[in-house]
Amino acid sequence: MTNKRIIGLFWLTAGLGMVAGGPAGANERGVADSPLTFSQESVEFELEKAGGHSLVKVDIGDGTRHSFIIDTGAPTNVIDERLASAQGYEVIGQRMVGSPGGNPIPAKVVRIPEVRVGEAIIKNAEFVVVALDQMSRGLMQGVLGMSLFKGYLLTIDQGNGRVVVSRGSLSPGGSGVIAYESSDDQIQFDIDVAGQPVSVNLDTGSPGYFTLPAALKQALPLQDTPARTGTAELTGGTHTVETARLNGEIAFADLRFEDPTVAFIDSSTTRGNIGSRILDTLEISLDQRNRLIAIHRSVPHEHSSQPAGEPRVVTRRAAGPQTPRRRLGIRFQGTPGGSQLIVAGVDPGSISEQAGFQAGDKIIAINDRPCEELDVNELGSLLGGASPLKFQLERNGESLVIDVQ
Repeated sequence: MTNKRIIGLFWLTAGLGMVAGGPAGANERGVADSPLTFSQESVEFELEKAGGHSLVKVDIGDGTRHSFIIDTGAPTNVIDERLASAQGYEVIGQRMVGSPGGNPIPAKVVRIPEVRVGEAIIKNAEFVVVALDQMSRGLMQGVLGMSLFKGYLLTIDQGNGRVVVSRGSLSPGGSGVIAYESSDDQIQFDIDVAGQPVSVNLDTGSPGYFTLPAALKQALPLQDTPARTGTAELTGGTHTVETARLNGEIAFADLRFEDPTVAFIDSSTTRGNIGSRILDTLEISLDQRNRLIAIHRSVPHEHSSQPAGEPRVVTRRAAGPQTPRRRLGIRFQGTPGGSQLIVAGVDPGSISEQAGFQAGDKIIAINDRPCEELDVNELGSLLGGASPLKFQLERNGESLVIDVQ
């Protein structure tokens, strides 16, 4: 395979440590101890895909919109050293930063008076200065770390290109909700890898799949011998990346991944991570106050989807046969690539309510195609088109078919 360099920001920022951000105290738009404020109950950022990363455009007041990443693998903020130097930001300290398997390096800490992301404002926050633009080959100039979002509910839906920050929270026992630890200020929890528990970090900063400790290469059932597929640029140097396909499943929250691609990095870390190749298929909501995270399959934002059985048939008319169907008004906990989708809710007065969908319905197939055969693009075209739809589903152990004309 062709070698390609992988810039994994988990490996860049995991050792940066917590940097306190902004003045303490709350105002009418923010929460205590957070420099991030906005005027409404929630604010939404648009994500743009580039180089395997989902980036937001950030205004630091210099007339240029710069590409930053909202990185769940980074507890603190980062800014590129050339950008920081050009702006003449006040240096307020220095700290040693590093990454798993890398040697620590000294880095300056600066204070930035104001940063704007969409309609949100970040005031007097501290940023660690790293040669980020060079390491990412011009892809990004900064990182917005998790310390900014403490006290808020942070929802990242990379597949639909959006981030939502709100004043909500999660409840234990909710669908797809799991508790996490914050060792080393990372979002850390256990996943099951072919029957073995493995501690991982949730890492939107990594462009990879499932990355596992190199020590597991000999212990896990693999379909092929791990092959070198690239390198990872860490703060302490460059490391080899090997990939293989697992012979088994990875499971966490309510999700299952059959025979996924896994990567191994020759680093001394004892934890793995879940990177953007996987997170592009998920919607995650992070509640740092309660150390809870909700993980669901992502679905196309404007549409709806899917589960299976044998007939009881319900038919409802939706739109004229030659016009695109209006929004179905159904919300799901799953996405294409799984064996089924679960209906999380149905909008009042919507086509889906008229057709008889109910929360908890398990959709197995659409137009006789199993859910696992439909990718996100196919699903969006199917649900937003004019053709009739046949949903095969299960409800309370009973098979059901719903036709939407």
